[in-house]
Amino acid sequence: MRNRAGNPTTSRRYFAEQDYDVLHNTRTRVIYDDARHCILTTREKFDIIASDPLDIFVKGTAAIYSKEYFDAIQQHLKTGGSFSLYVPLYETDERTFKSELATLFIAFPYGSVWANLPDGQGYDMVFLGQIGTAADECG
Repeated sequence: MRNRAGNPTTSRRYFAEQDYDVLHNTRTRVIYDDARHCILTTREKFDIIASDPLDIFVKGTAAIYSKEYFDAIQQHLKTGGSFSLYVPLYETDERTFKSELATLFIAFPYGSVWANLPDGQGYDMVFLGQIGTAADECG
């Protein structure tokens, strides 16, 4: 993730109680980097990988909606790990969105989509992929 000035401080101030002050947990390590660059340059495995890309029309952003990127994410998730990808819908046509969605479900068959759809007019979504299913974790 890229550091946006003040985000960790703001997050702690407003969300520490809700997220159990995760930023102060000794098991937590936040990496401030472009997610694709980080994944392609490390052998490490992670519990969570969160991608919050720039707008889709920015050069290079389309690569993080690719099967190759999703495959690389899978290789770097620990068993039971989760991957989230912010998906802005403005400046995106239906054909492109359907392609991104199909690509997600090819790589993460048990994925889900979380949408901001007040009155059907939302402009943002989050794709969530995981290694395995919730049922795998339960037993």
